[in-house]
Amino acid sequence: MAFGTLTPTSRNVRISTISYVVTVGVAATTLSIQDKQVSPMKLLNAVSTAAAGTSPTVINFDKPVLLTGGMDIVTAGGAGAATIHLWINGYY
Repeated sequence: MAFGTLTPTSRNVRISTISYVVTVGVAATTLSIQDKQVSPMKLLNAVSTAAAGTSPTVINFDKPVLLTGGMDIVTAGGAGAATIHLWINGYY
């Protein structure tokens, strides 16, 4: 995916787990996951993708988190794009 916003769903969704691993790191690129409110609630806020790795970062929420109006996955950065593998567990 090029830099920008991907909207996997425009429905309210509850997220229980986010896992990601950066396999090709690029300095000055970031990953954010947020809901679609006017002032978005961010589950991940501009996480750096500079360092590549082989083990995923796993974020488990004690209770599923409601993303109102849907979910946006936002990537931003400089000249190159990182390779990010992302898994999100949730339900409607």
